[in-house]
Amino acid sequence: SKSEQELDWGSALVGTITLVMALQAFAQLTAPRGNALAMVPYFVGIPALFTGILLPLKHKKLDYNFWVGIIGIFFGLTLLSGTLEKVLSLTPLLWSVYSIWFIIYAVRGLLQAHTYRTTAPSQYSVLMILNFLLLVLGLLGTIIPFFTLNSLPLVVAIALIIESLIAWLE
Repeated sequence: SKSEQELDWGSALVGTITLVMALQAFAQLTAPRGNALAMVPYFVGIPALFTGILLPLKHKKLDYNFWVGIIGIFFGLTLLSGTLEKVLSLTPLLWSVYSIWFIIYAVRGLLQAHTYRTTAPSQYSVLMILNFLLLVLGLLGTIIPFFTLNSLPLVVAIALIIESLIAWLE
């Protein structure tokens, strides 16, 4: 957040959108396997797109936040357009590609967290833990599809909840 008295509406909006996608992903876990997997591009693409738009607007510098924002916009649009599915077909590689966003976002978050180290030490600690968990989930998401695709929507849902918490805290 910008200050203790002022709410960062952009981060709050992106965090809420990401949380809604996480809840949708959890709701799809009870659906037949094909339906849950078919929704993963939307669960990841929508938050990636909105985060991609927010980061350059929020940080206004040509640094890693800007580049992660550009990657988020490109990645979100690619997922939402269905281009990725057409290129990769239904290979296990397709499903592990979704986790790349979580890895990129977590690394950005770990680099960004240092700005809170002196001004908000407790926020720094929480952000470091959440970004580390998101990184682990992103790495798991790249490995899991090779073992079982049934677990991927659950990993995506948990990762989205963590991503929404990070967005609200920043």
